[in-house]
Amino acid sequence: MEKTEEEKAEAVLNYVLLGIFGTILLIPVSLILIFYIGYYFGLHNKGASHYYFKAMKEGDGKEAVRWAKKLCKIAETRRDNYTHDLIGYALELNGEYDEALKVYENCSVSQYPLHCGFNTTRVKYKLGRKKETFLDYCRYAEDCLVKYSESLKNKGSNDRHMALCYIRYGVTMEHDRFMRLSPFLEYKDFLNFMEEEYVKLGQPPEYAVAMELFRAIDKEILNKSYLPDSDAETDAMREKILAERKEKGVKW
Repeated sequence: MEKTEEEKAEAVLNYVLLGIFGTILLIPVSLILIFYIGYYFGLHNKGASHYYFKAMKEGDGKEAVRWAKKLCKIAETRRDNYTHDLIGYALELNGEYDEALKVYENCSVSQYPLHCGFNTTRVKYKLGRKKETFLDYCRYAEDCLVKYSESLKNKGSNDRHMALCYIRYGVTMEHDRFMRLSPFLEYKDFLNFMEEEYVKLGQPPEYAVAMELFRAIDKEILNKSYLPDSDAETDAMREKILAERKEKGVKW
């Protein structure tokens, strides 16, 4: 039986009302769903970060590598590469130096060339590539001499002291208390290494200026009574890390 015009109009109206009602209902449901999906992934990312840094702090390299890879997978879904150096840190902590070096070198090319400089140099040292390490640090000193040229001119000035502090920053464990990856637990360890390599190479004059800069940090900054080379916390950490390295048979 064919529907009347009134029945057809009523059916159309019902469909329209149903569509409007469905749309009104769908919007809040969709918003709630989007919120919970975002919350879940955010929580997952936060949880992975927590466990990664916890493992790094506790010196558990294997666990740190596992969580670093999870963080990278999360980052890849967001088209973000910033976490790849975290894998390098974890691999380095786990003693996988060759793999860590590959990660750092990739970072230095594609992401953070300034940030990753010490990473590659640090791992070269651990791999026994001492001459390369020495040359890398000398290049760093030469760059600093240009960068801080004005500040370094006047001996005894606050600007010079501040510049020397900046140059020292990041080289030793004193500024790496969390990751604990630096082979140089105190600045004197770093300076001793540089002096030994300098002598081995026959004290070439092209590196004399760099060596004088590193010596100046020791003479003008670390030997001042107001800025000691280390404090009780650093000394305690130094002894703890040395004991851990001895137990693991780490030579560096």
